[in-house]
Amino acid sequence: FPAGAYRFSGKTTNGASLSGEARLSHAFPKPAAFEYPRPDQKDVPATALTLRWSMPDGMESCAIVIEQPDSPYEIRALLPGSAKSFTVPEGFLRAGTAYKLAIGTVAKDGNRTFIEADFRTARAR
Repeated sequence: FPAGAYRFSGKTTNGASLSGEARLSHAFPKPAAFEYPRPDQKDVPATALTLRWSMPDGMESCAIVIEQPDSPYEIRALLPGSAKSFTVPEGFLRAGTAYKLAIGTVAKDGNRTFIEADFRTARAR
């Protein structure tokens, strides 16, 4: 869709009218950069893990998503734009397991840019 203002209208199943307006922009924020864990890193600790990244200046917020493939469990967090780390709650990560990490930069207009990486926790000893 081209950038610009869009108007929406519709009716609910009960017949009530709805309307709204939204602005679509193609100006996306610069992405964050992974610091720890690095993409495809193996033997990441399953306990006391603090994720770290660098953020471009001027971001409204930072979105974090940690997924365990083939599992319904995930963590989603929206942090201030100045955030550069997130400590994973104890008990979420399992030893010897693959995870997908996404970090999103969120601009003041709401546009988002995500980077994704996989990592694997160390096996239990």
